[in-house]
Amino acid sequence: MSSGFGQRARTGAHSRRWPRLLLLAGLVSLPAAADMGQPTATGCMDLSGTPIRPSVSWQDDVKPIFNELISPTGRCTSCHSFDAPAGGLDLSDTFIDAIYKIVGDPVVPGNPRGSRLFNKINCSEPDQGSQMPLGGVPLSVTERELIYDWIEQGAYGEDPKSSEGAIFRDFMFRDGAETLRIMRP
Repeated sequence: MSSGFGQRARTGAHSRRWPRLLLLAGLVSLPAAADMGQPTATGCMDLSGTPIRPSVSWQDDVKPIFNELISPTGRCTSCHSFDAPAGGLDLSDTFIDAIYKIVGDPVVPGNPRGSRLFNKINCSEPDQGSQMPLGGVPLSVTERELIYDWIEQGAYGEDPKSSEGAIFRDFMFRDGAETLRIMRP
């Protein structure tokens, strides 16, 4: 039995490097989004090609969309409140700012399409349940774009000096040179 270089390369540590090298070279691709646990929602509004709004603010841009106490156009906290959080989601500021309640699970920083909250407001048939607001008029394109951009930009907005502190985020920004929204699969 020969223990030549060819045999060792196929069975040793070097053989495990080939898939990574092929992936980096672009000769093989990753599995489809559905295979990687990405949402399979349908009827989603395509926001690609619309301008990105830089520096979207949680307090000034996104929170008023959700919170009826802050803005007359807010329309989520009547159902998603501390007293009766529909679907287990509390978007009110009772005891703590709502950002601390949503970043991490329903909102995945840097990944709007992987965020349950964005899919619930943007898709007529989300992965779970119904489109929000339930039985109401869907959010406008502008409101959807603001929420998309806020999530894409890291879902920031909590006060790092508050007693709750900053929320941990583990994601990478794109190169920052984009001017148009890219709806990734």
